[in-house]
Amino acid sequence: MTAPKTRTWSSISWLASVGAFLSTGCATIKESVRNEDRPVRTYNEQSKTPRWTYRVAVVGWKTSELRGAPTDAVPVSVAVARYRPCERREHAVVDRTKVTERVWDASAANSRTTLYFWGAVGVLASVAGGVYVVATDDKNKAGGIALIGGGSLASAAMPLGNELRAIDSREHVGVVDEVKTTEAGECDGEPARDARVQLRGSDGQSVAEIATDSSGRAQTRVAVRTLLSLGAGSDLSIEVSGEAAGTTTALGPVSGALTTDDRAWKGARGDACAAPKTEGDCDAVHEYLKAHPTGMHAADAKRVIEAATPEITKLRRTREIEAALSERQEDKAGISISKVRVRTDDPAFGGRSSERYVEIKVDATARRKQSGGVDVWARTACQVGDKRMVDEQSALDNLASLNAGETKEIEFAPFINRPLSRDPTMCEIYFGTELIGSGGVAVRRYCYVPRAGVRSGPCSWPSP
Repeated sequence: MTAPKTRTWSSISWLASVGAFLSTGCATIKESVRNEDRPVRTYNEQSKTPRWTYRVAVVGWKTSELRGAPTDAVPVSVAVARYRPCERREHAVVDRTKVTERVWDASAANSRTTLYFWGAVGVLASVAGGVYVVATDDKNKAGGIALIGGGSLASAAMPLGNELRAIDSREHVGVVDEVKTTEAGECDGEPARDARVQLRGSDGQSVAEIATDSSGRAQTRVAVRTLLSLGAGSDLSIEVSGEAAGTTTALGPVSGALTTDDRAWKGARGDACAAPKTEGDCDAVHEYLKAHPTGMHAADAKRVIEAATPEITKLRRTREIEAALSERQEDKAGISISKVRVRTDDPAFGGRSSERYVEIKVDATARRKQSGGVDVWARTACQVGDKRMVDEQSALDNLASLNAGETKEIEFAPFINRPLSRDPTMCEIYFGTELIGSGGVAVRRYCYVPRAGVRSGPCSWPSP
């Protein structure tokens, strides 16, 4: 019975040793590589393209310098430089050794601790089995000794083999030439002499064409009408000697300033100031000069105002005389007329015809208590085409109920019974009074022009 037991324990020991060997296997080794460089030398290198690249600076007339500006053209300056795009590189030459550092991965399943644990289990199993065989089987002592030596060695071989795998290594690479820094630059920079520069609008139209001098600079004049057509935010493409050289917005502010100036002048209605019909016909021109004292049309504005001043003075004196007379007439009549509101409307029900009547509302203030009833009347003359139509009408209420200083709104509706054929271009309204049982007193005149409103004084024709 001794031999079978010995063989059984021997088999168990061998299986334990083999199992321990298989359980250990190869460990996970983490590697990191670094270079150890010994400087040898450094040097710089440069490469450039054969073609020229152009840089163009465009300067338009500054908005603040638009004083006494010509109305035909605006100065524009250009400066052109050229260069060859190049690349500068810094090299470092080193003697390099590659160092590989290895460590066990402690987080792996087959970590260092795990491999040594199973290696120890294999060794113990091999020793225990071999000792048992030697002690119990005299005929197989050699097998027991082989189990002790072979099993222990096999179980310990894997952890020790992985230790060899985790040893650091060094490899001499040799001399290496590396580029440390790269910088793009401009080489051979100089003014672009005798270069032909062309500025084009977004539609391809030529805005300016000019040739530079020996310093790479030039100046030209761009027509105002061309700048007005560009717009404030327009980009202009630049060509130098037939090659694209970018874009510029330098003329945008100039175009914007000229456009603003031109629109302001058109809105000033210089034609109305040149032949004034009222005192205010030159007000917009004065506002233009105030906002654009050095604008393109400043000289025109000053010339128009100077020519219109005698007529404006005459109109002012006429108004002052009219106002003085009206003040006396109001005092005589015992009422004051103010806040005159005028509009035209359709007399037809539903307002679908082309005919018009005039609706007038005024504030009438009693200067004193009247001894009798006072009616306020309005004589209205309106220009319709080449005809002047006249209607005379009393207010819908009289002022007999007012005490001195009290005000009442009264209304008139001239042409309500005999409508105008269309909207009038001008209406002059003459207010007066008629004391019941006595003669009337003329009080004050007003002129109404659609869209311009109501002003005190007569219209441009003689009083009706």
